[in-house]
Amino acid sequence: MDHQNDKSQYSRLTKLIYDEKQDYYSNKIMENQNNTKILFKLTNTLQGKEDKNTLSKHNNKFSDYFKDKIDKIRGDREQQRGAIVKSPMWYFQNKIISQVSH
Repeated sequence: MDHQNDKSQYSRLTKLIYDEKQDYYSNKIMENQNNTKILFKLTNTLQGKEDKNTLSKHNNKFSDYFKDKIDKIRGDREQQRGAIVKSPMWYFQNKIISQVSH
C-alpha cells in the first residue's frame, strides 16, 4: 500500500513541476514577446543548448593555453640567446668575420 501511495505522490509532484515550468516559461514569453534576444535565450535554454558566452569562455581558455605555450617557447629561446648557445653557424660566421676584418 505504501508503494502505491508513493507512486501517487510522485505523479502529483511531477505534474506540479511540469505545470509550474509551463506557467513560468509562458509568462516569460508573454513578458518578452517584443525582445527577440531574450526569446532566443529562452528557446536555447528549453532546448538544452549552451549559451554562446559559455562557448566563448571555452574558446578563450583554448587560445590562452596555446598563447602560454608560445610565450614559454619564446622565453626559452631568449634564455638560450642570453646564454649564447654557439651553433655551428655561429663558428662559421665568426671565422668569416675575422677573415674579413684582417
